[in-house]
Amino acid sequence: QHAAVKNIEVKRGDVIVMATDGVWDNIFEEDLLKIVEESSGNLKSAAKAIAETSMRIGMSDNPTPFSTRAQAAGFQHNGGKLDDVTVVLAHVV
Repeated sequence: QHAAVKNIEVKRGDVIVMATDGVWDNIFEEDLLKIVEESSGNLKSAAKAIAETSMRIGMSDNPTPFSTRAQAAGFQHNGGKLDDVTVVLAHVV
């Protein structure tokens, strides 16, 4: 009922990242992409790195997607947003 549903074109070799807002609120997409690329195809290692990075950033004062959106909406919020984190990666074959 509250899920975001999107259709996207994929091709062989793509990696699909499905994650909770605990990830998307704390990691900019370009940083998430870098984590996946640096994993050299090891999706288990990439998922663990994404989750750990999200939790670390969630406790930091670094700029995050959440803080950027909050400030653009007129709220004073610095840093991450500690939240539950779930990451699922899939490799298109």
